[in-house]
Amino acid sequence: MPDPVRAPDHCCVCGDPIEQPVAQGRPRRHCSAACRARRQRATRARVKAVVASVVGGPDLEERMRAALGRLPEEAFDLPADPDQAALLVLAEAWVLVERLERVAATGRPELAARCAGAAAALAASLI
Repeated sequence: MPDPVRAPDHCCVCGDPIEQPVAQGRPRRHCSAACRARRQRATRARVKAVVASVVGGPDLEERMRAALGRLPEEAFDLPADPDQAALLVLAEAWVLVERLERVAATGRPELAARCAGAAAALAASLI
């Protein structure tokens, strides 16, 4: 069977040959509606798994702390002047509020709700 990923004249799901139309437009990627639906289901399942791993679970805080522990030490450097350090951190916090709000407005519902809540809580703590 040909490699479905690299063969433009074969279905990207099952590898069966596809008769490409002579007309202009994008080439077909699926041999049938069933293969198209199978690929869509598989894609949705992968997205759902990724969102679930990012959005929640009982060990979310632990995973986030582990990820932060892997950042280079320079990521935590602050100016020597305490006033400048405070201004820098507060400015970064407000940028984070804005970024969280943008994700909440455009992201998937599973992630958007969590981002909106985090943005609201962070903004409230900064006021």
